[in-house]
Amino acid sequence: MVFICISNIPNSLYNYIAPPKNEGFSLKLLTLNARGLCDMGKNAWLGFEIIKNCDLVGLSETKISEKQIKSEKINPKSIYERYFGYKTHWNYSKTSSSRSSGTAFIYNKALEQYFESIESDNDGRAIMIRFKINNTYLRIIQLYCKTNQRNIKSCTKVDNLKDLILEWVNKGIKENERIIVMGDQNAAFNPSQDRKSTRKDKISKPESILIKKLVNEIKLIDIFALRKKDKNVMTYKDISRLDYILLDKKLISNLSDKGIIKNDELKLYTDHAALYLELSF
Repeated sequence: MVFICISNIPNSLYNYIAPPKNEGFSLKLLTLNARGLCDMGKNAWLGFEIIKNCDLVGLSETKISEKQIKSEKINPKSIYERYFGYKTHWNYSKTSSSRSSGTAFIYNKALEQYFESIESDNDGRAIMIRFKINNTYLRIIQLYCKTNQRNIKSCTKVDNLKDLILEWVNKGIKENERIIVMGDQNAAFNPSQDRKSTRKDKISKPESILIKKLVNEIKLIDIFALRKKDKNVMTYKDISRLDYILLDKKLISNLSDKGIIKNDELKLYTDHAALYLELSF
């Protein structure tokens, strides 16, 4: 077992100075299915090794309850805010005691000057944050869709989540905001490429209505979609690509970097890869 001390936080984490609002700068975003954040050592490792290199991180499957977040005992919120100096927003189920869901945003306090609003669903499946950066409104949505989307034809919770996400996205488009949808879709957009299979009759139809509408109808860009000469990288274990960053086409010119993090250390804590992108304004 590895114990990580969370008391010796480098001063550099507190000394980040945001650029003036009129100057250009880069914004690094990352999304990760954390597969539970009840282990405080895991939170400390993520803070040191993953989150400290980003401006904003969206997390899925936190498995954190309202009781844990509001507890006076040490918890993920207190670790990230008190020990690392971040700003956080947590979303958990308001309708069930189940801890199977949970989404969150963790971001550098320097971004607080750009903060506009935060919204979330009632089931811990989606959270949306808005910033205004150099006269550009960003609407960032973090998702954790219900497991096994390809075998779910329709159910109230799936339909409600789909309708809410599309409502958020369409409202942003109407208000000329820039949209980013990221997280665990629990569905492959193109199963013939995004799932390892020995079947000869490989299917290319999107496995969920939501991802189909976001990509095919709203025309958000799947920035990790397979291109010629590229090798497709699976994000769930080594068998499926279920995690996505879908980017507004108006932000493509701002995209300066992107990548997928899969290493042995991360595999100790989750069976998903971390996806990131960097935008320059």
